[in-house]
Amino acid sequence: MRVLTSLVLLASLLACDGATPAPQWAGTIDTAASGRVTVVNPAEGVWRAGTGWRVVEELRIGAPDGSGPDVLGDISALAEDVGGQIWALEAREQTFKVFDRAGRFVRTVGRQGGGPGEFRQVAGVARTRDQHLVVVDFMGARISVIDTAGVLVRSYPTTAAFAVIPWPGGVDTAGHFYGVVARPTAGDVTVALVRHDTAMMPLDTLLPPSRPKRQQAMFGHPDGGLRASIPFSPSVLWRLTTVGDFWSVETGTYTLYRHSARGDTLREARKPFQVVPVTSMEKDLAVRELVWFTKQGGVVDRGQIPDVKPAVEDLEVSEDGYLWVAPTVADTALAYRVVDIFDPAGRFLGSLRLPFKLLRHPRPVLRRDHLIAVTVDDEGIPYIVRARIER
Repeated sequence: MRVLTSLVLLASLLACDGATPAPQWAGTIDTAASGRVTVVNPAEGVWRAGTGWRVVEELRIGAPDGSGPDVLGDISALAEDVGGQIWALEAREQTFKVFDRAGRFVRTVGRQGGGPGEFRQVAGVARTRDQHLVVVDFMGARISVIDTAGVLVRSYPTTAAFAVIPWPGGVDTAGHFYGVVARPTAGDVTVALVRHDTAMMPLDTLLPPSRPKRQQAMFGHPDGGLRASIPFSPSVLWRLTTVGDFWSVETGTYTLYRHSARGDTLREARKPFQVVPVTSMEKDLAVRELVWFTKQGGVVDRGQIPDVKPAVEDLEVSEDGYLWVAPTVADTALAYRVVDIFDPAGRFLGSLRLPFKLLRHPRPVLRRDHLIAVTVDDEGIPYIVRARIER
């Protein structure tokens, strides 16, 4: 038996003023007997002019030159502590710069090294349920727990120096920490997450969604060893949620999936998308950027580069379960400035135009009512922005 729902009213999700009738969502929701849900979205979301979310910049930290702490380098990780302080990791120095809610510099925390409170190569940082920050130092094979004053509370050893950038681990609402480990498979290595309790004792291993190896688009090497991804090929992106399960997206088809921690597919959500071609100039540039591969004997076949780009460039999930999907856009002026927003059920609400470029690395901090991210100006100067999300 299947249950079909259409024209679902989303008034509770909209920022309406009460005088304007709430628009209706015109998609369908189909629930199979197995319980798997399929959401088919229309091309146009619920939002109409004046009813959608807005992102309003409130704070910008950074400077184009000088020697002060507000001159930013390569920021490779971002976090916000319970007091609203912003922690930004300078990759070269392996030092956190901490700024208060007003953007004033407070202190530095950590430095390059292997001693207590030092870091060799930080992969990621997350806020724990007891309001500390957990810092994953994959090269130092250590996890450090730091309080909001920058004091080392405790540390734990890790089993292997392995990292994925951007770091996909985190902490869920129950306080479980998810560490990233390598999982050898037949002729390859995949990523797994180990779930830990609040004492950092391993509980179980989760296997995130992935594309089967036979479906991965790769350039090869005559000896069968070295490989390189084919530019503009579709892939699977996934994100851990704050409740300990996953959302993923097939970038080629703009299909979203909700997965349980055990790997069962619970929900599928589709959305029409604009097809963006790969230009001949872009193919030429992609081939030139693979010179490192060809110099080592790799074979690049320009004809294997797709003629169209993947429909999706990035996926993030906010702390309250909304999906922020970065679609591929034809207008380069809108690159990094447009995000499609879906509610936790996978229903498309509308596209959000951002007042700044939202860089994907480091991963942004997405709270319910604000975000913190790294952006760059037209000269490529990096800044940290905090922006209010008006719903």
